[in-house]
Amino acid sequence: MEAPSLLVLAVALLAALAILSRIFNFPSPANKFPPGPKPWPIIVGSFPVVIASSAEMAKQLLKAHDHIFASRPPTAAGKYTTYNCCNITWAPYGPYWRQG
Repeated sequence: MEAPSLLVLAVALLAALAILSRIFNFPSPANKFPPGPKPWPIIVGSFPVVIASSAEMAKQLLKAHDHIFASRPPTAAGKYTTYNCCNITWAPYGPYWRQG
């Protein structure tokens, strides 16, 4: 008769420990990481985007509006590596770009 009472006592003790750990929220060793860098967002910027649903639609879109897609957006890379976007690779579409 003593074995069931020990079992009940052990279950009661484990339940009490579980409740106390929830109440006092003991820190676990897995959460002791040093602070790291801030995460980078996945999508940055505000450029208009067009999505073509098929290859045929993309072909028609690029054929009709190719002058719009010929320019690159001004970025810091173009500003500092090509003298404020004055190189043919970073220049906006226009007379200077067509001349090169």
